[in-house]
Amino acid sequence: MLIAALLLAILVTLHNGTLYQYINPQVNSYGLVTYPMNYAVIYNHVIGSGTYIMYLPPGSYYSIMVLGPGPLGLYMNSSTTVTMQILSQVNYMRFRLNEPYEVSYTFVGSSINTTVTLGPGNYYVIIINNGSGMASIMLALIQNYTTAFVNAPIGIVDYGLAPTIGGFIPYSYVTREFIGSAKIYEANVSPITNCPSLPLGSLSLQLNVVLELGVNGYTQYYWLQNVVIIDPDNEQLLPLINVWNMSSPGAIINPLYILGHGFVVNNQTYIYIGNWTPYTTQPSINLSIYVNKTINDYSEVLFGYSLNGKRTLMDNITLLLKPSWGPYLVVNGSAYTPSGHLIDSEFVIGGPGCGAVVLARRLNISLSLYYLGPANNLLPVPTVWSFGSNTGETIINTRVIPTGPATVY
Repeated sequence: MLIAALLLAILVTLHNGTLYQYINPQVNSYGLVTYPMNYAVIYNHVIGSGTYIMYLPPGSYYSIMVLGPGPLGLYMNSSTTVTMQILSQVNYMRFRLNEPYEVSYTFVGSSINTTVTLGPGNYYVIIINNGSGMASIMLALIQNYTTAFVNAPIGIVDYGLAPTIGGFIPYSYVTREFIGSAKIYEANVSPITNCPSLPLGSLSLQLNVVLELGVNGYTQYYWLQNVVIIDPDNEQLLPLINVWNMSSPGAIINPLYILGHGFVVNNQTYIYIGNWTPYTTQPSINLSIYVNKTINDYSEVLFGYSLNGKRTLMDNITLLLKPSWGPYLVVNGSAYTPSGHLIDSEFVIGGPGCGAVVLARRLNISLSLYYLGPANNLLPVPTVWSFGSNTGETIINTRVIPTGPATVY
């Protein structure tokens, strides 16, 4: 269920020679890290696909390389009119050198949803902002599908990045608890890729957060997943818990240092699997993750679950580590874990498991995500993004709509 996410920003100036600027954060007097407006969050969930969120200043462009041959699905929404061009590698080099070039495909507008066919070789999809104002753009490139779909875990995500008129302002905070609350009014999905051990037509609801603690002078990170797999056809739920070590690339879970109701698989993942539980129509589900210290000063993680108001402590995990700092659940928009993953909180829906992709046929789910504030009160997360990044289970044909006075990015 774990995949790497990548943050990257590239600014290319048009018509004045070629200038590539790799963005480095600058710390201001308030200790915040300020990123320019063309900071982009990039992640990949399907082979040959990617979804890009970007801000482009006037007179700049963004380019992405894709590989032919075959169909390429294009889905784009922009706050202003932009130009999209698809160039062969030779013509892309001419474009960069301000030489005459030939265009394979050209589209102009603020909304694009189409499919093109590429020949063999490398191609470049270029988004050009040749207007006078800033362009806020979401671009999805889908290969191996005949039509373009936005493909991601969808729901409520706090990346620790707040969009402002001057760029993204990263922020960070620590808490002892996250709670995700869901009301499922209708759910009907079809599998695009299967997870053989789970029912066809099932999907997952996931609360995914990052645990941070200091041990022996080093900061350790663990990715915590509190999941329910939902089988709408048979109206039943399966609770699932995963713990991954993000403290370094290839870090393991040593079974001698973790205690709980579950087990460790291949020194990679701690897993606890509950029992299939029947539910009534339109269930209300809460998922919670709470961290604390035991009486012996070990790190403790409690995974809670409630169905229609009936609460259950699914697992109580103890890490046999005595931290000098923490344990805390953390969101940090200006750093990665040492394994290269985002330090965020996610309450999302996606495929049931195994990195599976599902297509939403009919879906109506209400989601809320809260954290425990300094006064021990539950607060909504500060900034809401509609797509997740760390988990591999995704859903297509789905979007997020705020139900109150709020903004979703």
